[in-house]
Amino acid sequence: MPDVKISELPTKTIAGTDMVPVVDTGATTTSRVTAADIAGLVTDASQLTTGTLPDARLSADVVLTGDSRLSDSRTPTAHNTSHATGGSDALTASDIGAAAASHSHAISDVTNLQTTLDGKASSSHAHAAADITSGTLSDDRLSASVVLTGDSRLSDSRTPTAHKSSHAAGGSDALSPSDIGAANASHTHAASTDITGLSTVATSGSYNDLTDKPAASSGISIATVWALS
Repeated sequence: MPDVKISELPTKTIAGTDMVPVVDTGATTTSRVTAADIAGLVTDASQLTTGTLPDARLSADVVLTGDSRLSDSRTPTAHNTSHATGGSDALTASDIGAAAASHSHAISDVTNLQTTLDGKASSSHAHAAADITSGTLSDDRLSASVVLTGDSRLSDSRTPTAHKSSHAAGGSDALSPSDIGAANASHTHAASTDITGLSTVATSGSYNDLTDKPAASSGISIATVWALS
């Protein structure tokens, strides 16, 4: 075989029982290396002391720098509960530029509040009656001196308070006997019509109207009987 430079030799994948001649520099002897021998060399990681191992030779457990999971700008998974009050990484109101749930404000913090208040009346103020020109005043705004239409005291059927003295003789609203179907304290009665239970003789005066009269006596006249009585 003619002499050929190593760099000019054709490439070939070593496999199976293929052999590669090895020339020991400075010696006249040669030896050979099989594909199995070469495979045994590269499986020992301690033999790799220089160069760079191709990424394709790495296992699936290895993460390469181009993996998006290594980026700080990637969208995190939902975890807001960790930042809530009592969470493992709780945020305070000031951490996110917020005010505490319970807080106060100065008047100057509210836009136009002071100007608006300046145009209002004081909480304690009064109005002239002439200022009320429309609408209907609520009953709740009336004083206790005012009586509303629903007051039972306005009913004619209500029971009056005791006031008979005003109707007595000499009272402010005196009643006469005839106003209540009565007679004057000083009055007379006709015996014939106003007094019941009297015998007829009481009003007639006639002897003939008497009952149980005594038998007439021949020796005594009627005139004598009357005279004796």
